[in-house]
Amino acid sequence: MDGSELEFLHAAARRKAGCTKIVVRRQATLRQLERYRDCTISRNGSAPALISPWRDYFSGCMAIFFTADTHFGDAPLVQRRRQTFGSVEAHDEALIVRWNSVVGVTDEVWHLGDFAAGASRAHCAAVFARLNGIKRLVRGNHDTNRVLELPWTEPPVENARITVGDSNGLAWRLFLSHYPHRSWPGFWRETRHLYGHTHACLPDTSRSCDVGADACDYRPVELTTLIARQDAALQAPEEMAARGLR
Repeated sequence: MDGSELEFLHAAARRKAGCTKIVVRRQATLRQLERYRDCTISRNGSAPALISPWRDYFSGCMAIFFTADTHFGDAPLVQRRRQTFGSVEAHDEALIVRWNSVVGVTDEVWHLGDFAAGASRAHCAAVFARLNGIKRLVRGNHDTNRVLELPWTEPPVENARITVGDSNGLAWRLFLSHYPHRSWPGFWRETRHLYGHTHACLPDTSRSCDVGADACDYRPVELTTLIARQDAALQAPEEMAARGLR
């Protein structure tokens, strides 16, 4: 990324703090948009494709949150891993309350998979309707059609590459997936990695972390908190550690 690109992104982030709508407009050249990679997705394991590159990820003063592995309706998982909730009904109610305690109606939430498991279609829809925010899904291994067909803001994807601003006015490139990766697209271009699936069983690294419910007090988390977790991590990804980098 050259200096002009950095200046564009930082200017966008600064304006975000002032609640000024910023859109990368169609006048921008395709080459510029490809370099920003503001919103790239991969469906069904295919190569990422550029979509809506002028989408505004800095507008409207909304906050952007990340979560995964809510497992609504998953009684066996509650019995195995989340006994503190007592029952699956209490578990689901507690997670809805915690979600809505931090996410506003106009905020955006990226759910990185395993929204529900073993739940009926009706239960999935009822829970979804009670959750605040503009909701997007990166598909997890438990996300069957009863989850995929919920009214997500856009169709669920297999993974996503996005650039978003944090609450400190800094812009970050992110690679989002349900599964943790040892290396990922943009790894050597300052791209951070957020994932789920592991239920807090893997340690954070200086470039990646688990955003799942078990790792985040059972509530969605803003990017600033996640970046701070990564910066405080004791280990680097293997590919960096092998070179003596952090």
